[in-house]
Amino acid sequence: MVLSAGLADDMIDRVSEIGALHPELSLTVADVGASWPQLEGAAMAAVLSPEYAEVVTGAAPDVVKGGILVDVIAASGEDASSPPVSAEQIEAAVGLPVELRIVTQKAERSTRTNDTSPYYGGARLNYGTTGYCSAGVPIKTGGVTRLLTAGHCPTGIFTNNGTTVGMMYTTSLPGNAHIYGDFQLLGSTTSSYGSRVFSGVMSSSSSLAITGGNWTNGSVGQAVCVSGATTAQTCRYYATNWGRITDFNDGIMTYPLVEMRHDSTGGSGYDSNGFLPGDSGGPCYWSDGNGGVIATGIVTGGLPNAGGTTAYFCSQLKGVRAWNSGAVIP
Repeated sequence: MVLSAGLADDMIDRVSEIGALHPELSLTVADVGASWPQLEGAAMAAVLSPEYAEVVTGAAPDVVKGGILVDVIAASGEDASSPPVSAEQIEAAVGLPVELRIVTQKAERSTRTNDTSPYYGGARLNYGTTGYCSAGVPIKTGGVTRLLTAGHCPTGIFTNNGTTVGMMYTTSLPGNAHIYGDFQLLGSTTSSYGSRVFSGVMSSSSSLAITGGNWTNGSVGQAVCVSGATTAQTCRYYATNWGRITDFNDGIMTYPLVEMRHDSTGGSGYDSNGFLPGDSGGPCYWSDGNGGVIATGIVTGGLPNAGGTTAYFCSQLKGVRAWNSGAVIP
């Protein structure tokens, strides 16, 4: 155990007590010249400084050295030996020691077509040369988290922006679609899956936390949103039937489904302006009332109705729970 002489006696005593409880650990305590709020404030000041706005891309407290780490983007043709601003210059602006980290470009926010691990619901899952489906919600069984998508999507390797998202672990189609619904689970040893769903337009990086799952039937009239790689987030779907069984003109009966109608204006009547091919597998959800969403299933498909309207269907999470009673959203 190493203790700094600069610490107050009562702090040294308290740290010593903690160290005595864990003799197997090596405990090092350093006395730094700034508190955590001061370090965070300095990092924020460095990022928000108008003088260095074009070159500072990020910052973080350095609790060991009692200063901050600042990310500085190198100008074209420059490297770490010639940063566009010195540590001393930024230190003069924030009042604490600064260490520079040189980066070659600004960080790019994830989008549906350019996502990174952990992958979010609604991200594009590419297969073949031109085909794609959409990422659903993470499902955890037996301590392992995998990614839900539609079972009618191909069973192969799925990628996003050239990186493998996952490959088929198990699927309900075709033999068990009438029991478990239209789903497959993707797994990967190199990727992880986040409990969030892309919530903006196709080019947006905005997302919402998936705070829970609806593993049973819902109510008729329940408002539902979906998120997919073709139409992005679309809302104003209204549940008309739960526990529906349907043949999507492929000879495969699928159950359980929530049947929905879409109303673009919220009062003018049902239409056919809902999700499209490529959205398959994307999450179906509603607000939890606190800024997050409750997932209830994944996009399966639609069937035209007389009068120019479409019945839209999501495979219910109820079917996943029928397959594995321990399934949860992590």
